[in-house]
Amino acid sequence: LLPMENYIQAQEGHGPSSGRWTSILSSRGCPFGCTFCESRKTVWVSRTPEDVVDEMEYCLREWGINEFHFEDDNMTIQKKRLIGICDEIINRDLKIKWQTPNGIRASVTDVEMLTKMKESGCLHITLAPETGSERVLTEIIQKGRNFSLDQLKECGSLAHKLGLKVAAYFIIGLPGETREEVHETIKYAKELAKCGIDEVAFGLFIPLPGTPLWEVAKHKNPEMDFLYLLAVGDLNRAVSWNDEMDAEKLNSLRFKAYVSFHITRMIYHPLLFVKSFLNVLRNIEETKTERTLLQFLRRFGIKKNVSNKANIDLTAYPYDSASTVKTLLQTKPHYAYGHSLLKTLRIWKRNIFNSNN
Repeated sequence: LLPMENYIQAQEGHGPSSGRWTSILSSRGCPFGCTFCESRKTVWVSRTPEDVVDEMEYCLREWGINEFHFEDDNMTIQKKRLIGICDEIINRDLKIKWQTPNGIRASVTDVEMLTKMKESGCLHITLAPETGSERVLTEIIQKGRNFSLDQLKECGSLAHKLGLKVAAYFIIGLPGETREEVHETIKYAKELAKCGIDEVAFGLFIPLPGTPLWEVAKHKNPEMDFLYLLAVGDLNRAVSWNDEMDAEKLNSLRFKAYVSFHITRMIYHPLLFVKSFLNVLRNIEETKTERTLLQFLRRFGIKKNVSNKANIDLTAYPYDSASTVKTLLQTKPHYAYGHSLLKTLRIWKRNIFNSNN
């Protein structure tokens, strides 16, 4: 009913990709209570291992898709089901690759699960410590009593030893977070680099509607505009929701965090650092960082896009993913923000009513 090949060609990956790939959901919801997350304390519902792998097998057979990106909120929450998915893939002898770009919870992921994941074709996992500060973790984020920064570091180290690529996600600039606590996060990220974590992402806090931290941010800024969220993708611009650190300081700390991590990784794992460099030269994506660098080079025509096409005649192909990426990279979020019709109307309305008063 739908021109599926067009979707395969037009999509942009959440994680690194090295073949014909698609996103997939095996479960929805997360029972944990992270205060920044819109999925917090939602009912966790899942598909059976057989049903999940049936879909993967169908995609492989019908469309030649051999790579799957699981976008579950918490894929590893139930050990028996996760191992069941891995066993189904192994028993059916499916020649596929898969990853968890949306993240897994380290506190419910053990060595048996990681081993099975690797054996069944998993290449890359994402962990989410969010912070390196115990106070921020327990008092602001409220990630849960069963979560430990030491345990996450151990999980990342085990995954690295098994040959999995590992990413770690952090948030800085949370309401109530101090500058010293951001430095604790940078220090912890360096510890992760020493134990083999391949890459990090330092995101600036963005309040999401419906979350407890949205209410905190809204209380401090009653005229909060949804369009402020556009700043999330621009590394040259920030919006601060923190009383102690302004936008300029947050950007400076984010830059320091990235540099510190990669220098530490280069010192402790020089061969892996060199491999990442060579991967970019050879147009290979094994990590999200390599994918981002390749997109940057493609923007300037230094690297060509790797085709994801099968040997199928397309009668209609309205989307060009390469052009889309180029356009998005060239369009700065603050440009869209400044020229937004909605923003203009709001300013106009505000000025009119103020002048009448």
